[in-house]
Amino acid sequence: MQILNIDAFAAPTRVLTAGGVQYPVEDIDVQAFVDNLSISEELEALQAEGKEVSPRKSVDIAIKTITNAIPTLPLEKVMKLKVPQLMVVLQFIRGELDGQAIASASAEAGEGASEKKPQSSPSTSAT
Repeated sequence: MQILNIDAFAAPTRVLTAGGVQYPVEDIDVQAFVDNLSISEELEALQAEGKEVSPRKSVDIAIKTITNAIPTLPLEKVMKLKVPQLMVVLQFIRGELDGQAIASASAEAGEGASEKKPQSSPSTSAT
């Protein structure tokens, strides 16, 4: 008999540190993937019609992407990120940063060695 344990695939492999607290970055679930595709299609349709996407809509999409990928990261902390931090967090979530870029960004941010982990909370998907 062959058994495939898909729970092993669900374990977070990346962690974001913000304010000295570590937050696991979760891979997106199927619903979030479908939602992201819908948003992408909507944005592509707007661009095909020659319409620009508002900066507000772009930021709202970025916030939703972050909160879906890092559900333990409080929205209040996301809203207090600086724009360059927001952009690098998005790149990190999407897997667009290599190890050297991550180390460089962490060094520039002055990440400390003593880090706190967030209290565990039930993981819910708000999509």
